Amino acid sequence: MELFVEEAKKWSQYNPLFAPLGNKPNFERAKGLIEDSKKNHHNIVLGGEVKTDEKGFWIPPTIVAKPPEESRIVQEEQFAPITPVMTWSDEDDVIARANLENSGLGASLYTPDMEKARRIAGRLESGSVWINRFERPHFGAYFAGWKLSGFGGELGKRGLYDYSQLQCLHFHK
Repeated sequence: MELFVEEAKKWSQYNPLFAPLGNKPNFERAKGLIEDSKKNHHNIVLGGEVKTDEKGFWIPPTIVAKPPEESRIVQEEQFAPITPVMTWSDEDDVIARANLENSGLGASLYTPDMEKARRIAGRLESGSVWINRFERPHFGAYFAGWKLSGFGGELGKRGLYDYSQLQCLHFHK
């Protein structure tokens, strides 16, 4: 956990790769997740203080350690720099918990064991899985969600189809 927190501290709103949230409704929803964690006395080990006087919709990188499984921070996709860090007992446990019906855009997993990473990643119902890094889409790779995390996608060769009008010609002689 400590290493994870130290790495996250490097990502502040002053880092050029960190940006504000795109709109007020998402900002308010993200603030609500943090407020819910505070109200329920979850262990916020980094961030959690949202300054409303800033220009833009800034949420500081926030880590919530071991929140309850039924908490909003676990059950809802954050779409903000807010991360619940959970422990798990075995692979079946972590897969079941990760494959919620309402999520499937992206997942990150951290382990030095690449065989284990590949095995777990292959069972995740997620459009993208990052191994040993946070979410960072690559322009050459298709980016799309599964289940309730969206329809269609973008980026990569496959993503060009979502910006095209396709036509199939059927000839019969």
